[in-house]
Amino acid sequence: MFAAILMVCPVFAAQECLQLTDNRGPYLSEDACLVRIEEMVTHVKATIPPPYALYYRCEPPGVKL
Repeated sequence: MFAAILMVCPVFAAQECLQLTDNRGPYLSEDACLVRIEEMVTHVKATIPPPYALYYRCEPPGVKL
């Protein structure tokens, strides 16, 4: 099982990243998690104006963030 995590980091203030953790998961496969990440990215792009960098992870159970 995997948890979807998306980081939104302003280009000019990289230390001020916003961590978005999915509340629908966890997902049975990493592929399913990546599909959810894509949905989250679409929502972020429609909501938060650029410039920013996006980073993502699909964390297996037991990994501390």
